[in-house]
Amino acid sequence: AVTKHETLYRTIEDRVADVEEGKRNAEIKLIKAKELVSSQGEQLKQYEEERRTMKSKIMMFEMEARGKDAKIRHLSDLIKTLKTDLENARSEVHNLRDREDRYEMTKVHVEKQVTSDDSEARLRQMMTSFENERQTIFQVNAIGRESTANVLRIPVILSGYCLINHVKTFQGFNETVRKLTSQLSSLQTKNSDLKDDVDKLKRDLSDAEKTEAELRRNFDEKSRVAIEVQHLKDQVSAKNRLIPFFRCEHCF
Repeated sequence: AVTKHETLYRTIEDRVADVEEGKRNAEIKLIKAKELVSSQGEQLKQYEEERRTMKSKIMMFEMEARGKDAKIRHLSDLIKTLKTDLENARSEVHNLRDREDRYEMTKVHVEKQVTSDDSEARLRQMMTSFENERQTIFQVNAIGRESTANVLRIPVILSGYCLINHVKTFQGFNETVRKLTSQLSSLQTKNSDLKDDVDKLKRDLSDAEKTEAELRRNFDEKSRVAIEVQHLKDQVSAKNRLIPFFRCEHCF
């Protein structure tokens, strides 16, 4: 009977040792699981902060892109208006030159027809009339019109003596159109680069969200493992509390 009790006692001690070993292993696993959960929690917070920062950058770039689009549309409309004004001005210059040529031809024709001294008074009268008509034809005010961005006014009084200045003015008008066209092209290039940056940020945000989702799954899995380890630890503690009762029972 004593041998039987000793064998049973040793068996119980072995089981107690196994339970205590399992308890130690469970505690080690629990500590590691808690550390991993804490580490992944910090990493998850970091990814959330990066995602918020990335979203803010995307919103900022999109607002800037919309502003540049509006400016491009404004410049495009302005260039169209300036080109229309330029074509109208060129047509007007052409018409004025034709009128001046006709005047000169008429003047030469009249001079050829007047051959006697008696006709000098008539010639002077006709020349005065033609000169007055010529001055009236070449008086042009306020060439240009208001553009959407600023008011371009080119007040020029055209006559036979200031036609060259008028041509120079339109050359400057051409230069303005060229500058605005160059500025528009530059803005379009910058806007394209900005849109590329926004697309890249959106791709990075999508990757970050996928990584965040994976981290959340890992976090949930580790939390579940930690709960199971804690449950196992509680079971081991309960068994440890029952062992003294088994020992006392077999002693009797």
